[in-house]
Amino acid sequence: MRYGLYWQGFAAGDVRPKSCLATRRETHMVVSGQEGSVCGSMKHHIMISLGILMGLIFAFRAAVAILEPGLGFREAYLLGGLVLSGWLIMGGISEWRHARKTQPAPGPETD
Repeated sequence: MRYGLYWQGFAAGDVRPKSCLATRRETHMVVSGQEGSVCGSMKHHIMISLGILMGLIFAFRAAVAILEPGLGFREAYLLGGLVLSGWLIMGGISEWRHARKTQPAPGPETD
């Protein structure tokens, strides 16, 4: 099976650079809307990294807000952001576990 760089957004015959290594068949599946994304394995990485980024931002803002006297809407908003970032991280971890379970067993490649 030949691998090459193919762009998802165009017809399967177009040879344009893209960010993932894919076969023409896989690219055609993505273009035609069939099941299975070529870059689908990156979803959990994106979820985890965005969750960590959001967590850092909301934690820093919450630390500054706690230093000021009184509790109010701002602190509740920041707590909600921390909960949302934690939910995003946990969702990414569960996606990662699911992706690892559904990976095919590595075998000899045939050409």
